[in-house]
Amino acid sequence: MNQLRVFALLMGVACLVGCGSGNPTVTGKVSIKGGGPVTKGSVTFVSNSFTVSGIIKPDGSYSLEGEKGTGAPPGSYKVFFLNTDAGDYTNPQPVIDKKYIQPETTDMKAEVKAGDNKISFELDPAPAA
Repeated sequence: MNQLRVFALLMGVACLVGCGSGNPTVTGKVSIKGGGPVTKGSVTFVSNSFTVSGIIKPDGSYSLEGEKGTGAPPGSYKVFFLNTDAGDYTNPQPVIDKKYIQPETTDMKAEVKAGDNKISFELDPAPAA
Protein backbone atom coordinates (compact mmCIF):
# COMPACT_ATOMS: atom_id res chain seq x y z
CA MET A 1 0.00 0.00 0.00
CA ASN A 2 2.90 2.35 0.75
CA GLN A 3 4.20 1.86 -2.80
CA LEU A 4 0.85 2.97 -4.19
CA ARG A 5 0.93 6.12 -2.04
CA VAL A 6 4.50 6.90 -3.13
CA PHE A 7 3.53 6.37 -6.77
CA ALA A 8 0.48 8.65 -6.41
CA LEU A 9 2.60 11.32 -4.72
CA LEU A 10 5.25 11.15 -7.47
CA MET A 11 2.59 11.40 -10.18
CA GLY A 12 1.11 14.45 -8.47
CA VAL A 13 4.50 16.15 -8.28
CA ALA A 14 5.21 15.27 -11.92
CA CYS A 15 1.93 16.86 -12.97
CA LEU A 16 2.64 20.02 -10.99
CA VAL A 17 6.04 20.31 -12.67
CA GLY A 18 4.98 19.27 -16.18
CA CYS A 19 1.31 20.20 -16.58
CA GLY A 20 0.55 23.49 -18.32
CA SER A 21 2.98 25.55 -20.32
CA GLY A 22 4.45 27.54 -17.44
CA ASN A 23 5.20 30.21 -20.03
CA PRO A 24 4.54 33.90 -19.44
CA THR A 25 1.27 35.06 -21.00
CA VAL A 26 1.47 37.30 -24.07
CA THR A 27 -1.48 39.44 -25.15
CA GLY A 28 -1.84 42.75 -26.93
CA LYS A 29 -3.38 44.66 -29.82
CA VAL A 30 -2.43 45.11 -33.46
CA SER A 31 -3.31 48.40 -35.15
CA ILE A 32 -2.48 50.36 -38.28
CA LYS A 33 -0.61 53.67 -37.99
CA GLY A 34 -3.11 56.47 -38.54
CA GLY A 35 -5.97 53.97 -38.60
CA GLY A 36 -7.85 51.56 -36.45
CA PRO A 37 -7.25 48.00 -35.34
CA VAL A 38 -6.24 45.18 -37.65
CA THR A 39 -9.46 43.16 -37.44
CA LYS A 40 -8.37 39.70 -38.58
CA GLY A 41 -5.29 37.66 -39.32
CA SER A 42 -2.55 36.26 -37.15
CA VAL A 43 0.55 37.33 -35.22
CA THR A 44 3.55 34.99 -34.92
CA PHE A 45 6.51 35.24 -32.54
CA VAL A 46 9.69 33.47 -33.72
CA SER A 47 12.96 32.86 -31.87
CA ASN A 48 15.85 30.51 -32.60
CA SER A 49 14.13 27.75 -30.64
CA PHE A 50 10.43 28.57 -30.40
CA THR A 51 7.51 29.68 -32.60
CA VAL A 52 4.04 30.53 -31.36
CA SER A 53 1.05 32.29 -32.97
CA GLY A 54 -2.20 33.94 -32.05
CA ILE A 55 -5.35 34.87 -33.94
CA ILE A 56 -6.14 38.58 -34.29
CA LYS A 57 -9.73 39.20 -33.16
CA PRO A 58 -12.10 41.84 -34.63
CA ASP A 59 -11.08 44.40 -31.98
CA GLY A 60 -7.38 43.94 -32.88
CA SER A 61 -6.55 41.93 -29.77
CA TYR A 62 -4.57 38.70 -29.74
CA SER A 63 -3.18 36.16 -27.29
CA LEU A 64 -0.43 33.68 -28.06
CA GLU A 65 -1.36 29.99 -27.93
CA GLY A 66 0.61 27.03 -29.20
CA GLU A 67 0.98 23.28 -29.01
CA LYS A 68 2.71 23.62 -25.65
CA GLY A 69 0.08 25.88 -24.08
CA THR A 70 -0.40 29.61 -23.88
CA GLY A 71 2.23 32.31 -23.93
CA ALA A 72 5.88 32.07 -24.87
CA PRO A 73 9.14 31.40 -23.04
CA PRO A 74 11.03 34.53 -21.97
CA GLY A 75 13.35 35.85 -24.66
CA SER A 76 13.71 37.94 -27.81
CA TYR A 77 11.43 37.35 -30.78
CA LYS A 78 10.94 38.54 -34.34
CA VAL A 79 7.25 39.15 -34.95
CA PHE A 80 5.42 38.80 -38.25
CA PHE A 81 1.78 39.14 -39.25
CA LEU A 82 -0.65 37.72 -41.79
CA ASN A 83 -3.62 39.87 -42.71
CA THR A 84 -6.09 40.42 -45.53
CA ASP A 85 -8.77 42.67 -44.06
CA ALA A 86 -9.95 44.49 -47.15
CA GLY A 87 -11.60 43.22 -50.32
CA ASP A 88 -13.66 40.14 -50.85
CA TYR A 89 -12.71 36.48 -50.70
CA THR A 90 -11.95 36.31 -54.45
CA ASN A 91 -9.60 39.31 -54.33
CA PRO A 92 -8.30 39.89 -50.79
CA GLN A 93 -6.23 43.02 -50.29
CA PRO A 94 -3.63 43.37 -47.56
CA VAL A 95 -4.05 46.28 -45.17
CA ILE A 96 -0.53 46.10 -43.70
CA ASP A 97 2.81 46.68 -45.41
CA LYS A 98 4.16 43.49 -46.96
CA LYS A 99 7.43 43.78 -45.00
CA TYR A 100 5.54 42.45 -41.96
CA ILE A 101 4.42 39.15 -43.52
CA GLN A 102 7.71 37.24 -43.34
CA PRO A 103 10.17 36.70 -40.49
CA GLU A 104 13.03 37.59 -42.85
CA THR A 105 11.66 41.05 -43.68
CA THR A 106 9.76 42.18 -40.59
CA ASP A 107 11.29 44.86 -38.41
CA MET A 108 8.95 44.14 -35.51
CA LYS A 109 10.54 42.65 -32.40
CA ALA A 110 9.29 41.74 -28.94
CA GLU A 111 10.89 40.90 -25.64
CA VAL A 112 8.91 38.43 -23.53
CA LYS A 113 9.60 38.65 -19.80
CA ALA A 114 8.41 36.57 -16.85
CA GLY A 115 4.79 37.22 -15.85
CA ASP A 116 2.05 38.82 -17.90
CA ASN A 117 3.18 40.59 -21.08
CA LYS A 118 1.05 43.17 -22.88
CA ILE A 119 2.76 43.74 -26.23
CA SER A 120 1.00 45.85 -28.84
CA PHE A 121 2.06 46.69 -32.38
CA GLU A 122 1.36 49.66 -34.65
CA LEU A 123 2.02 48.69 -38.26
CA ASP A 124 2.51 50.70 -41.43
CA PRO A 125 -0.45 50.42 -43.80
CA ALA A 126 -0.18 48.71 -47.17
CA PRO A 127 0.72 51.14 -49.96
CA ALA A 128 -2.28 52.43 -51.90
CA ALA A 129 -2.91 50.39 -55.05
